[in-house]
Amino acid sequence: MSISKSHLVVIVLSSLGFLALFSVVYAYSDSMKLDKISKNKKVIKSQKSTSTNKKEPKKAQKGLPQVKLASSSAYTKLPVADVETHRIQNSSGTVVLIPQSHKSPGSSESDKVNDKPTKAQKQIYRILEHIKNKFGVKDILAEGKIVNEDEKEKVASMKKLKEMRDTFARNVNKLKQNTTKEDTRYRDQFEELNQFIKKIDRKLYLAGAPYLLKANDSSIKIAGIEDKKLRQKSKKIVRNYLYQQDRIKDLKSNEPSNKLMLMSKKKKLVKLMELLQGSDNNSQAEVPQVLTKLDQNTAENSNIDQIIEDTKQSYNKIKSYYLKKQRETKLKDDNPGDTPSRANNPYDKVNDLEKLQLMHKKTEDKINEVIKDGRNVAVAENTADYINSNPTSKGILVFGAQHKEGVIKELNKQNLSVIVITPEIMR
Repeated sequence: MSISKSHLVVIVLSSLGFLALFSVVYAYSDSMKLDKISKNKKVIKSQKSTSTNKKEPKKAQKGLPQVKLASSSAYTKLPVADVETHRIQNSSGTVVLIPQSHKSPGSSESDKVNDKPTKAQKQIYRILEHIKNKFGVKDILAEGKIVNEDEKEKVASMKKLKEMRDTFARNVNKLKQNTTKEDTRYRDQFEELNQFIKKIDRKLYLAGAPYLLKANDSSIKIAGIEDKKLRQKSKKIVRNYLYQQDRIKDLKSNEPSNKLMLMSKKKKLVKLMELLQGSDNNSQAEVPQVLTKLDQNTAENSNIDQIIEDTKQSYNKIKSYYLKKQRETKLKDDNPGDTPSRANNPYDKVNDLEKLQLMHKKTEDKINEVIKDGRNVAVAENTADYINSNPTSKGILVFGAQHKEGVIKELNKQNLSVIVITPEIMR
């Protein structure tokens, strides 16, 4: 078939038109793809922005640096058995919970039942001091302290005793340095003096690690987290529980309960006081007698006469301190208020053992309901109030080990993450 020139021109033009149209369509298609890609990029960018915004509260989360605090490596060489975390997403703050064991109610410092609490408080002191130095946390929420209750008097008293104890210990150390190490004549005397110092240390630790730390560092803040009404209610329940327990022991043994447990507070002198008065159950010598023996044994060494005199004076200051505390305790016992003595047991005339045991079981159930559960809620709420109102939103809660699970649960409900640092003795 032959094609004329005019037909050829039309074909060429048509082809060129088709190519042009194809180019336009292709360009339009590319433009659409680019526009789509651009939109997709915007969407992705927007999603990233939204995702970042969602994470912002997490970055700005109040509380302690969780990663560092929650790492067991942060507590090497410390008496820490375990570190566990109970995080809440976007929490309003973080609480470090340290389970504790404290002085047994109605006991004296030297009672064997307080061996574990003494070790626990020593370990807690080291942990608190470490967290303060390493992470700068100085806010401690203390078990037993009422909200807004002033602890200045207690801390001042502990600080004074600690200073007197340190002075006495320094004098004893000077005595050691100024006596012949090979001379065994002084061994027993120094052992007595060291035991006296250890008894003071035990008393200080059993008063509570947070308070002792504050006595040594005034920058520490101790906040109360206990509800006053709930504590008063708890006291009554616990008092009944102890009364019933004492009476059950009486009926089972057919003899009076341990006299120490029945004495009023004014008759319960701590073992340290007994040592100071020379009537300790372990027949340890009274400190002045020990110093007199030292004086006699070192008569040929006139250089230590002044040191012995300084040691006696530092001892006398401690004795005066305890006598003053004894008088204050007597005044409180003469005006007991809402704290009657265990000697005045209202169940003394109940002779039905089965009935008493049933009453005791009901009181125990009430302890679990009111004291444990109710107290856990109150403590968590008061802790949250403190954390949320505190500019640093940081806090360490030192609380009874038996409350651990319940307190963690209630703190999480208050939108607070919890890091639990368990001392070795509380494992």
